[in-house]
Amino acid sequence: MNKKVVIAGSPNNQQEIDTWLAYFKDQHDVVLDYPNYRAEFWIEHFSGQPLDDPHFARLRNYKKEIPAMYQEHYHHLENADLFLLLNHPQKGYQGYISPVDYADLKYLIVQNLLYNKKTKLYLLYAPSKALNYYSELNYWLSMGWVEYYPNHPSLG
Repeated sequence: MNKKVVIAGSPNNQQEIDTWLAYFKDQHDVVLDYPNYRAEFWIEHFSGQPLDDPHFARLRNYKKEIPAMYQEHYHHLENADLFLLLNHPQKGYQGYISPVDYADLKYLIVQNLLYNKKTKLYLLYAPSKALNYYSELNYWLSMGWVEYYPNHPSLG
């Protein structure tokens, strides 16, 4: 069965993101959202806009469009069968999970609990114990609501 996938995490390593995109494509899955997806949305829809005053014109456009971007992102989360968080070490944390990615995980857990959805939630690495929300993340792992994604050959 083809899965609908959302990949989350830092957009810093585009090569790894491309590897994951190819991996899921090879599995005949559909990636609904991934790091840099929203940046691509921004470029596609706003790159032709004149920015006479780059500080204000761009901000005005962004403020007008951010609700649609959030709606699109959360629709992708609601429609996903699989959520993979690329929680690499960064910012001095091992297994870093940003507040935005934590919110996405929490949203999906609530969707699974309230609406009996079956979205599989995966992390690549154990969350850092230094994160303010580590206890809750650890609880989710202990309950089986979040799991570690099994390694696959193409990522070594």
